[in-house]
Amino acid sequence: MLKIMSHCHPVPEGVFEKLQPNAGLDGTVRELVRCGRELGFDRVVALAPDLLSDDPGFGVESRPNEWLLQAIEEAACGECVIPFMRLHPQRDPEGTVERMEELAARGFAGIKIHPEIQRIDITDPALDAFFAAAERLGLPVLTHTGVLRGNFPLGRYEPRLFEPFVAAHPGVTLIMAHAGGAPYFRQVLALMQSYPNVYAELTGTLTPGSAWYIPPPELYLVRDVGLRGRLIYGTDW
Repeated sequence: MLKIMSHCHPVPEGVFEKLQPNAGLDGTVRELVRCGRELGFDRVVALAPDLLSDDPGFGVESRPNEWLLQAIEEAACGECVIPFMRLHPQRDPEGTVERMEELAARGFAGIKIHPEIQRIDITDPALDAFFAAAERLGLPVLTHTGVLRGNFPLGRYEPRLFEPFVAAHPGVTLIMAHAGGAPYFRQVLALMQSYPNVYAELTGTLTPGSAWYIPPPELYLVRDVGLRGRLIYGTDW
């Protein structure tokens, strides 16, 4: 069985050491592949850092998707890395769809969005075109879910707000990163029970002290209702 580690953010060489000087890691694509193999994974899903003002660039000055492709090429490990593109669904919607098509043709296998950091209005009907394009191209959409430090109104980012899009586009796979964390886990579970195209990703949910930690008895609910096959393991940074 092919084992894939999801939601991994590599950074340029020298950046991670400054952020985590005692980690003993460099955070590069090459290091990511090494760690994945050490943990028994065959592939890793890599996401470029975002470049918005409240999400540091981590050494990527511009065009994060191009940086990621170049980093994978330089590391000579393309067979082990599955790149996901970073897009903003509400900036220039027509251009975003064109960009999605271009990047998909260049080997990107999915999309990552971050509603809080990107200030995406999940209730905006205009997002339908974004999800329709992802469905047409066969690209899964990985979205951040769960609380985030900062001035992010909770009511605008609840996982349940994605329901109209997963209902209208059953062919698009929506992966809910962090499974909503403890505050929103049950919303994610409800979506999973109602829509077979919704998956929960466990990034940050297994570590006490994490902002998205979910107590094991809660996570076991996924197993108890027969949905264990729709859990995805991820690592983030």
